[in-house]
Amino acid sequence: MISVSCAALAVALANPASTGPFRLTQDCPSPDGRPALVNTQIFRAPVTVEAAGRTVAGLAVKGGGNLVWKGGTIRAPLGSGIAGGARGAGLYAVLITGGARGIAFDNVTFTRARKAIVMGGASGLSVRNSRCVGEVEDCLIVTKASDIDFSNNVAGPFQKNFSSCTLPDGRVEEKVGRKQCQEKAGAWKDGWHSDVVQMYNAVHNVTLANNRFDTIGHGITQFGPGEPLRNVTITGNTIRAGRNGLRLNVCENCRIEGNRLESAVPEWRAVIMPGTALACGNIVPSGGLGREKC
Repeated sequence: MISVSCAALAVALANPASTGPFRLTQDCPSPDGRPALVNTQIFRAPVTVEAAGRTVAGLAVKGGGNLVWKGGTIRAPLGSGIAGGARGAGLYAVLITGGARGIAFDNVTFTRARKAIVMGGASGLSVRNSRCVGEVEDCLIVTKASDIDFSNNVAGPFQKNFSSCTLPDGRVEEKVGRKQCQEKAGAWKDGWHSDVVQMYNAVHNVTLANNRFDTIGHGITQFGPGEPLRNVTITGNTIRAGRNGLRLNVCENCRIEGNRLESAVPEWRAVIMPGTALACGNIVPSGGLGREKC
């Protein structure tokens, strides 16, 4: 095990000949709102980073891979953006793009990020035995990606961030729509539209298993039209959610089985909307689809 500073680890992550394993010895702050660490090389063999007890303000994997990250906390360079203003990748704890492949996280805490993990145009992501909590809107956003395992994780509880209306007299009202706020001559601010896991546009070969979600937002969803999802297995999860506990649209060769849904908001129903996926053997107290025997 090689003990490294943030600067030394940054150099190692840019060298395809690095072998590790590395033990991170200090927290890594963000340089001017950019990720603290960037991996641009695919290592010849898996390289492990042990980060227990350390906090890293942003990790970007841009065309890199064969990286195994164990322990510690990863947050976004600019935090969650819950106060408004900041947008974009500075609010992502982990960004995986550019054909990156083979990235694994084990026993990691993701927090203080609008998006904990964003993956696009990449393959081979494993997130296991980890936590996504606190000031987080979405835990995993995936598009045009494949070979994903998100299992044995805990997501939530999360910081609530409702829409709000600041009235001319300075009072702030929450859960107010834009039109209603404008009618009161107020300044409206949108809230978060949370999804623990959201997939859209050509996401293939996914396992979401044995996770525990606790959110007043959505649990697992498919967003937008785009290309279909393929080969998605959702099994053994406990999903405590508000609207859309589990919703897919067009998902080919997909199976939703052995999950339990619970409503996090008394007046809402947490249900399964399977789209074209097979849904059976699930426990859904709110009723609806997916409860039939397999």
